[in-house]
Amino acid sequence: MPSLTLARICREISLGIVIVFVTIGGPAKADEHAAGTCRTAVRDPALRIEACTKAIREVSQEDTVSKAEFLRYRAIARRASGAVDDALIDLDEAIKVQPDHAGAWLIRAAIRQDLGNIDGALSDVEQAQALSPRSPQVWRRRGVLLDEKGEFDRAYAALNRALELNPRYAEAYFDRGDLLRREGYLVEAIDDLTTAIELAPRMAIAWNARGSTWANLDDNQRALADFNQAIDLRPEFADAYVNRGSIRWRLADTERALSDYGRAIELDPANVDAWLNRGRAFEAMGRVDEARHDMEMATALGARQRAAREDAQRTASADNGPAQQGAFYITTRAVNYRLGPSTHANRLGSLASGERVQVVGERQGWLEISVPTGGRGYVWHEFLELEK
Repeated sequence: MPSLTLARICREISLGIVIVFVTIGGPAKADEHAAGTCRTAVRDPALRIEACTKAIREVSQEDTVSKAEFLRYRAIARRASGAVDDALIDLDEAIKVQPDHAGAWLIRAAIRQDLGNIDGALSDVEQAQALSPRSPQVWRRRGVLLDEKGEFDRAYAALNRALELNPRYAEAYFDRGDLLRREGYLVEAIDDLTTAIELAPRMAIAWNARGSTWANLDDNQRALADFNQAIDLRPEFADAYVNRGSIRWRLADTERALSDYGRAIELDPANVDAWLNRGRAFEAMGRVDEARHDMEMATALGARQRAAREDAQRTASADNGPAQQGAFYITTRAVNYRLGPSTHANRLGSLASGERVQVVGERQGWLEISVPTGGRGYVWHEFLELEK
């Protein structure tokens, strides 16, 4: 049987992933036009889905390698179109047909991450790693997923390994820099994000992340310059408009700050930060009715998004059973606790292994705890076990 190798796994923007495969051996027994369109990263996902469906239908029964390939490409197109459940079905079948293809496991990991199933995604990454232990793309995905779970040390180590295997891996520099930024290592974050930009100067998310880091360092002019560049590269980048609006507000450039918040809302009407920041700006300006409207929108959208995330991640925490609110738990390792139920929320502090805390709530797989120093914070459920 002809072998199929992972030729390269290329750039991922946000949660997107593009993977290119090369078949070594005989041609696929399918309509050549449909097969060629299926293999091409066309801008129209619907066109690619249609082509892949035709190629799958026409490929010979014996050519399981080509069938698995077309299933993978259709999964990528379905994910791009937002049909992640259908994409997952395609990947399940592709893996069943060709279980020794590391790229298939890696794509499914990305889709499971989309669905909030971080543990399932990590399981897929482990399968990919067993098949391709020196793949920097696999190590990078592992780092991103461990970051999602709040495991800073392990995430950092995985991203380091990705960069050891590929010292010019711009996306891994971005991931490590963004991780460092969120953990408060701002100078180190600037170094990594600058390297990412030097290697991939059109990576808008790296410019945006470095701008946020400059903002945290109170360097408003450098932050503004980076947000401008991010928007020049991606004029539809709503988060960059929010960030630039915040810097403009700091600089007393009021009207252009409001304009940036408004543009972010036009581009992404569900952007909670845009509504919230504009509401606060209106409030500071004494524009009470407009402030009230924006604050109400931010509150409603935030509640809706929290509910959606809780539904998506309910399965991830089901194995441990529901949290016993009011009960005391013991930390299973040294762990950070955060302001909100996300690795992107600010870190409030850390707990040593074996510390005793009281659980007072649960959200999205994160347990809300009453911390020893007073106040509350969130810890990922796997790092706490019920006190015996």
